[in-house]
Amino acid sequence: MQNVFRQSLASFTRKRNLRRERRNPDIRLPHKDYIQLNFYGVYDNAKFEKTYRDNFGISPVTFWNFNRSGLFIIESPNRFERFIRDVQTFIDADDPLENTGSYSGAIRFIESFDGYSTEEIMQLSGAHRHVVIDVFKTLRLSNQFFVPVRERLQEYLEERDISYEFNATAEILLNLLTQLRKY
Repeated sequence: MQNVFRQSLASFTRKRNLRRERRNPDIRLPHKDYIQLNFYGVYDNAKFEKTYRDNFGISPVTFWNFNRSGLFIIESPNRFERFIRDVQTFIDADDPLENTGSYSGAIRFIESFDGYSTEEIMQLSGAHRHVVIDVFKTLRLSNQFFVPVRERLQEYLEERDISYEFNATAEILLNLLTQLRKY
């Protein structure tokens, strides 16, 4: 399990750094990263959501594989650092199963984890070739994060006279791909 966590942490870090490097600094808005968690058993949202949010600063976005895999948004980078520290403590321990007091027991339910690249996010969202933004959202974070992101992107497009179509029902921006390629 330590080797799996070591590989997971390396992959997560690489993907998160790549997403940060590719961000457009002209779009001034808060960015959120995502992490995929694969569990040993079924993730019971009612039982674990508060624990993962309070301890690690992550909230579930979507699940698959009968709730044994899920995509989580990193809502609080400061609390997420505890997740990283706990994983590193687990990796570094001589016997992590005996040294359970030095990290949160919640990570022992995780089989593996990985970062989520922009390409993977687009694939999971089912976005087609005309959709440029289809932000994953949770009701809890909608007004706090996703609405301001959409509004700032619309401002950016309007400032540059880039035409777009906003589907308010689905909350996706359409028909931007050819326009944005020149930026």
